[in-house]
Amino acid sequence: DAQGPPPGAIHLRIRCDGEVVYFKVGLQVSIGAVFEAFAERKQVGVDQLRFRVEGSDSDVSDTVPTVGQLGFANLVLIDCFVRADPTLVAAVLQAAAESGATADMVAATADVVAAIAEERRAEAEERRRMAAADPTRERPPPVRVGYT
Repeated sequence: DAQGPPPGAIHLRIRCDGEVVYFKVGLQVSIGAVFEAFAERKQVGVDQLRFRVEGSDSDVSDTVPTVGQLGFANLVLIDCFVRADPTLVAAVLQAAAESGATADMVAATADVVAAIAEERRAEAEERRRMAAADPTRERPPPVRVGYT
């Protein structure tokens, strides 16, 4: 909204892989409900994601009862990170050990994974840039959680 949120509500932005999703939420809504809605939209389990306010050193806790109790300013930007699947990490390390991989090889594998992640971030940013340049592109509706 150009005028900002109505009384008793706030706009939140969650950024993940170059995409920003906007939420209009009531101040009495659980931040966990917002995180669950975001995870559902991304089609991943909420336990695979972690959330951090831009510039903060710690994750946003979903144990805080309500959005209002977090004291966020309107349009706060929350960065979302996908957690590494511990089962996958363990499987990769075990396979490396079984194949006789050296510590240098495992470190090289980590570098490759980091390069792939960077490439995906760059691709997401390019898609976002191209979408922003195309005024005919349909945009998904904003997600509304706990506010009507």
